[in-house]
Amino acid sequence: MIELKALTKVYKISGKNTTTAVDHISLKLPSTGMVFVVGKSGSGKSTLLNMLGTLDNITSGDIIVDGKSLATATEAELQEYRSSYLGFIFQDFLLLNEFTVRENIALALDISGIDDVSLIDDVLTKVDLVNEADKFPAELSGGQRQRVAIARALVKNPKMLLCDEPTGNLDFKTSASILKFLKEQSKEKLVIIVSHNLEDAETYADRIIELFDGKILADTTKDLNYINHYEEHDNYVVLPHHKDMTNKEVDSLNELVKTKKIKIKQNRGGFIPTEDVSYEQNEFKLSSSHLSKNNARKLSSMFFRKNKHGVPYTIIMLTLFISLLYIFQVFVMFDGNSSVNTTTDEALRVGKITEQTVQGTLSTSFIYAITDDEINEYYEAGYTGKIYEAYNYGFSMGMSYISSNRLTRFQVLMDYNYCKETSGTLCCDVEYLTKISEEKWGTDGIEVICGTLDNASSKIVITDYTADCLKNHLEGAVITYEDVLNKYKSYVCAIINTNYQSRYETVLNDGKVAKEEVLGSQNYINKYFEDESHLKFLQEVQDYLTLNYTFCPSDEFL
Repeated sequence: MIELKALTKVYKISGKNTTTAVDHISLKLPSTGMVFVVGKSGSGKSTLLNMLGTLDNITSGDIIVDGKSLATATEAELQEYRSSYLGFIFQDFLLLNEFTVRENIALALDISGIDDVSLIDDVLTKVDLVNEADKFPAELSGGQRQRVAIARALVKNPKMLLCDEPTGNLDFKTSASILKFLKEQSKEKLVIIVSHNLEDAETYADRIIELFDGKILADTTKDLNYINHYEEHDNYVVLPHHKDMTNKEVDSLNELVKTKKIKIKQNRGGFIPTEDVSYEQNEFKLSSSHLSKNNARKLSSMFFRKNKHGVPYTIIMLTLFISLLYIFQVFVMFDGNSSVNTTTDEALRVGKITEQTVQGTLSTSFIYAITDDEINEYYEAGYTGKIYEAYNYGFSMGMSYISSNRLTRFQVLMDYNYCKETSGTLCCDVEYLTKISEEKWGTDGIEVICGTLDNASSKIVITDYTADCLKNHLEGAVITYEDVLNKYKSYVCAIINTNYQSRYETVLNDGKVAKEEVLGSQNYINKYFEDESHLKFLQEVQDYLTLNYTFCPSDEFL
C-alpha cells in the first residue's frame, strides 16, 4: 500500500518567487490495479509521478510505501527503492541506441544486482520481442521500442510501474496494444499512468485521479456493477458511453425518435467516488543497486564514440573529480586508490578516484561511482544529512602535463586565474544548489545568467567561472556566455552566477599582472602558499566553482 500524506512540492523560481506544483495531496493507493492521473498541462501530474519515483524531492508531507517513509529515508534507501520497487516507463522510451534490445534489458538487471539472465528471455517472450532480441533500437518501430522499455521495467519484477505518457508517441492501434498489456500487468502490480487522454483512462483505468492546479479535482473508482449498453425505456433511451452502437440499435433509435417524443440520456463512464478504504500493507524489501564493470566500461566507450567528433577542444569525460586530482597535485601526491569526500553544512559529496602515473603524465583510469555499501558507511558512522554523488563528467580544455616543478605544474593546471579541467558533475537537488548560491555566493536564490534550469534534470548547469575558463582556453572561439551555451547546448542548459569576480577581484587582478610580467609567475605562485585570500579562492575553485551541477537522480546519471 502507498499512502500520500499532505504531499506538497514547491519550486523556487527566482528570488522569493515560488510556484506550488503539488498542493497538500492525500490519498491511498492499493498494491495492484491501474491508476490514471489526468489533468491539463501544469496541473501537477508529472511532479506527482516524479515524487512517487523520488526523482523530485518532497517539500512537505510524506509518501509511505508499505510502512516506509520516503520523506525520512536515507539517500541509499531511496536508491534501493528506485532499484527494487519501481519500474519506469517514459514517453520517449529512453533506450540506449548503442545497446541491443537484450543489452538494454540486461542493464536493468545489472543495476538491480540480479544475476539470472534467463529473466531476459522470459520478459522478451512476454512482450513478444524474442525475434528482435539482438536488434538495436533504431531497427525497431515505435511500438516495439516502447515494448522494450516495458520489458526493461518489468525484468526486475518491480512492485510498481510509473508510466509518464507511455503512448504519447504511438498511433491509436499501437497505443491500445500497449495499454492492454499494461492492464494485464496491473493484475499483479500497481500501474500508475500519467496521461492527457481521458478516454484511455475511462477505458482501461481501475481508478482515475484528476488534478487541477496541484490539487485533486476528482478521485473516482470503476464501478464493478456498471453495465455499459444501449437501453430503451418508455420515456427515454440510454446511449452507451464511448462504445459503438450496433446497426440494429441505431435503427431502433431512429424509429423511436420518429414515432414519439423521448429523452436521450448518456451513460456515464462507470466511475464512482473513491471510498476511503484500508489496503493490505506488504513488507518493504529492498535490494542494493550497482553497475558492473563491464557495463560501466561499455557506457564509457559508447560515450566517447558518440562525442569524439563533436567538440574539438572539450570532452565530457567519464572520470570522477578529475580536476580535483589535478588541483591537489599542486599540494600533495595521491597514493594508488583514494576516496575523496567534501563535507558542506548539510550535505556530503562522495566519489571515488583511481590514479595512474605513466612516464610523468598523470592520467586516470575509468572511475566507478561510489557503492551503496560505501555510502552506508557514512550513515553507520553517524552521518545524518543528505549524500550527493559526484560523477566523472567534466570539461577538459586541453592536455595537462604534470611536471615535478611546482611552478610549471601550477601554470599548467590553473593558467593563472583559470583552470584547464573541471571537477566532475554533482547530482544534487534545487534546495542544495539554492543553499550554496545563497550562502557561498551571496545570490538571492539561483541566479541564471544565461539559459534555463528547465532541463537541469537531463543536462548540466555550469558556473560563470567554468564558462570563463572555457572562454579563456578556447582562444576566441567563444566570446560571450551565450556563445558558451550555444557551443555546448547538447550538454549544458544554464550558466549560473557565483559573483566570483567581485568576491575575488584582488586575486584575479594579481593573476592578470603576473601573466604579463616576466618574473611575475613565481610571485603569483608564492601567494597561493602564503596569502589567505588566494588559498580561499583555490579552495572554492576546487569545491564549488569547477563543479558542474545536475538535478538528474544519481542512479540514472550514468
